[in-house]
Amino acid sequence: MVHAWPFVRLPLGGLMELPHLITLQAVLDGFDVLLAQKERPRRCKLRVLDLRNTGQNFWSMWSGDIEHMSSSSLMAPVPEDRSRTEKPLAPLEVFVEMSLKEWAMDEFLTYLMRWAEQRKDSIHLCCKKLKIFGMPVENIMKVLSVVQLDCIQDIEVNQNWHLSSLATFAPLLGQMSNVQRLILSVSEEQEQHVVVQFTSQFLKLHHLRDLCLESPFF
Repeated sequence: MVHAWPFVRLPLGGLMELPHLITLQAVLDGFDVLLAQKERPRRCKLRVLDLRNTGQNFWSMWSGDIEHMSSSSLMAPVPEDRSRTEKPLAPLEVFVEMSLKEWAMDEFLTYLMRWAEQRKDSIHLCCKKLKIFGMPVENIMKVLSVVQLDCIQDIEVNQNWHLSSLATFAPLLGQMSNVQRLILSVSEEQEQHVVVQFTSQFLKLHHLRDLCLESPFF
């Protein structure tokens, strides 16, 4: 299916409601075939793998359930921002929503991260919505080293960080230049120099429209 997909975007988020590792492996194997080709078949226009659950039913979209869809919309390619799909250094993009919990990621996300890390020159891993709940900052840094930080638009951090962890995360926040919404819940323990170091990164977030700081003791 991947080799002959005639549209720019392949939306598989509906299939990933209950993430199945074998399904993911099969899809990524198909991408590897495309990446290995010096010239792609003309009929293959695939540039984006979308693993986000957008509420659309995959089988309804592509398998003939046209009760609520016109024939033209059923056959039309999914619109995509051309500025992001035609980057020569990143011919293929993978979109995913991330919820980082506890000490480690599930096997689905772990496999995807390793796959993307090994192909950083030819794959851009994009995450528009990022949630962090209880994962150690060292693990978070490893995950975000693979993600295109300027793709992140929505961040929710809900965990108590020590001052050193907060300071470690601050420079990464400054690289998330397209963030529009930030929810931050931190420890009551704050010191002025760390607060300044962290909030100074806000000056780089030119698209930030919504900021929520829970329990700030400045």
